[in-house]
Amino acid sequence: MPAERIVERTEVRTEVRTTERIVERVPEDPPMPLPHVEDPQVSVIIPMHNQLEYTLKCLRSLADCAQQTSFEVIVIDDRSDLAEFRALSRVVNLRVLRNFENQGFLRSCNRAVSYARGKYVVLLNNDTEVTGDWLDALLRVFETRADAGLVGSKLIYPDGTLQEAGGIVWQDGGAWNYGRGDDASKPAYNYVRETDYCSAASVMLPTELWRALGGFDLRYVPAYCEDSDLAFRVREAGYKVYVQPKSVVVHHEGKSNGTDTGAGIKQYQVLNHRKLVERWGAVFAGHRPNGVDVFKARERSLDKPVILFIDHYLPHFDQDAGSRTIWAFVRLFLREGFSVKFLGDNFYPHQPYQQIMEEMGIEVLTGPWMAEHWQEWLRDNGKYLDYVMLSRAHTSQRYLQPLRETTQAKILYYGHDLISRTARNQYAFTKDPAKLEEAKWFRELEGRIYEGVDVVYYPSQLEIEELAITHPQVNAQVVTPYVY
Repeated sequence: MPAERIVERTEVRTEVRTTERIVERVPEDPPMPLPHVEDPQVSVIIPMHNQLEYTLKCLRSLADCAQQTSFEVIVIDDRSDLAEFRALSRVVNLRVLRNFENQGFLRSCNRAVSYARGKYVVLLNNDTEVTGDWLDALLRVFETRADAGLVGSKLIYPDGTLQEAGGIVWQDGGAWNYGRGDDASKPAYNYVRETDYCSAASVMLPTELWRALGGFDLRYVPAYCEDSDLAFRVREAGYKVYVQPKSVVVHHEGKSNGTDTGAGIKQYQVLNHRKLVERWGAVFAGHRPNGVDVFKARERSLDKPVILFIDHYLPHFDQDAGSRTIWAFVRLFLREGFSVKFLGDNFYPHQPYQQIMEEMGIEVLTGPWMAEHWQEWLRDNGKYLDYVMLSRAHTSQRYLQPLRETTQAKILYYGHDLISRTARNQYAFTKDPAKLEEAKWFRELEGRIYEGVDVVYYPSQLEIEELAITHPQVNAQVVTPYVY
């Protein structure tokens, strides 16, 4: 048999003798090779009690999904059968910790993180499988948002339906796995946003912050509600909690502890909920009643104004001047603390623009579902809109009546160019009758738009002066475009 070197370190914690077991070299033909990293950016912590088959699937997915982020994997074996522990010891570069007595999820996670070498720590359930750039995506949130304290993945079921895109905690302490059972591709589930909490099935924190908070609160031993409590303590420490939908993790829910809340470990879900309400009831009082204002509760934006942009397509800000102008407006409203939604009239998910926008926190209303249901979306959510900015005459007209029927929002129109004026000037130069007809057609179209909006903006004082003559009743103002 090939030789293998196993380092053991024995210690006493919480009155239980435990041993760290690190496999530095393994037998030939191991089940899967994990990356060998001396100085990992991230430590991935996987608690396990039996369920070897699922644990190996989880490890295999970690091995198969190449990431730019360097990471180590630590499995904390909460006294599984010895055969399962030995099977784990064959995995290349896996660090395995073993409890000699069963400690439960919470204590096991706390112990495992004490051995983490990474700047960040990820808690990952053993009944999960990671996909794509799941880890890189989590880290991007910390790299782009200085206020990030905890970031969670989007969890899906094995059949692809959504399990959770962040969580909502209501006024009574009740909680929703937001989007449970819905189509995971809908826009509402695919932009980076604040959330009340994220399931600890897959969350990332800075290791230093985890240790400063003391890890999971032991009042929730052995398990349940510790992840919600952790999220609220992260906010209490001055940071924010985000969900990163680009980090997609498949979760075989219930494989670890079952689903019966009347027996076994699962019964602590009810008992610990009471403790959670006792601890955070004063904070919950500022939340919405159960199921009320989901549109805002899902992104913790109860106090944020909401603006919807409508343009012919997503702004190709590096391609054309009109897109560059709209992009400047979008970024302005984000900086001013608005919740920003963007509807592209062709509903096409142009890349890389859609991903850039979603990672900035913009809900991008594109895709087949939105193309068929945009009026339903307005009926359901129009009451939450404070402003709508329309862009371009040929795009704007069909939205005017639905907007007036579904929202009390101030409707703004940015024209880019007074097209009727441009076409008339072209006719004066070319004497082409088609240009004269075009000028008349656009004048009528622009007039209908002016009648349906509250404010009209153009980039040039010349256009505003003409409107003062042709449409003196219009509230028209100059807004200077972007400046390099």
